[in-house]
Amino acid sequence: MAKARKTVSAEIAETITRLIFREGRFPPGSRLPTERDFAQQLGVSRTSIREALKLLHAAGTIEIRHGVGAFVRESPAVPHDPLGLSLCPPDPAVRFSAWLEACLAVEPPAAELAAQRAEESELAAMEDLAVQMERCLGPAEQIEEHIRQFHTALVAAAHNPILARLFQSLQDSFPLPPDETGEAFFLRQAQGCREILSFLRLRDGLGASLAARRCLLQLQTDPKEKRHGP
Repeated sequence: MAKARKTVSAEIAETITRLIFREGRFPPGSRLPTERDFAQQLGVSRTSIREALKLLHAAGTIEIRHGVGAFVRESPAVPHDPLGLSLCPPDPAVRFSAWLEACLAVEPPAAELAAQRAEESELAAMEDLAVQMERCLGPAEQIEEHIRQFHTALVAAAHNPILARLFQSLQDSFPLPPDETGEAFFLRQAQGCREILSFLRLRDGLGASLAARRCLLQLQTDPKEKRHGP
């Protein structure tokens, strides 16, 4: 079945979203250009601009004040970025550091709980993922996905739905795009995950927590390799 084509207003809404979040043209609280100015800048009709602004208003990104104008919300909704990382400082290193600190605050405590609560079926699933990582088979994107799945499964095994949702939001909001990574990185991550799993099987919460922390800290050992979150 053919994929539905986006409307002109939806495409304009995406363009304005990019100007707000990625390019930082309009910070929170700022007023957007008038419909006429936007239409001239983007080369589209005022009607299309008006419809696009309505879409952004409905999404919670902007606020339309009748007779005054359209304003970026102080806490705008960020598409595909549940934690609003695109609103953080633009320096990639600063954003990565903040993201990693948040992961360290969530995953190691979850690993400690998982050591107490993980079911045998969950441990078996993590074992399968560890094996896939160790074999380093398939394209880099597939191996990276195994790594992400392992860490997600680890937090899920804590059986705390709030921790699971927090960690999933961190996954969804990873601030840097993927880049190519070498086999050595995958093997280190596989070894780290294997270490976590060994402590989980021993039901050693402290050991699992420390192993999870070590595994995460591997991400900052190399400027290139740290571009890959769990």
